[in-house]
Amino acid sequence: MTEAKSRSVVWRALTTPMGPRILPRLPGFSRVVYPARVIAESGLPREAAGLVSTVVARTRLWRSEQVDVARELCAHFADGLAAGRSEAELVRDFGDPAEAAILIRKAKQ
Repeated sequence: MTEAKSRSVVWRALTTPMGPRILPRLPGFSRVVYPARVIAESGLPREAAGLVSTVVARTRLWRSEQVDVARELCAHFADGLAAGRSEAELVRDFGDPAEAAILIRKAKQ
């Protein structure tokens, strides 16, 4: 049997360009959560959502850990907005995204 034929269907689906779009439709993979989905569903304004997305991506953590970080950061910004603070003020007070990502990565590890 050749190496190409010995690969599983899931492996081939993951390594094709369409894999991430096909896989969630398969049974058992519908519960996969992505950080981008968490951020999009949070309802944050565009600038705050962009900052959260940048920080999450720069942490270079596993996807499940990135989902946790995205949820925590979205909750942080949502709490600030609920307290009456402006989006610009929250983003400014958050600080440098690169430094925040480094600190979050160290805390998660």
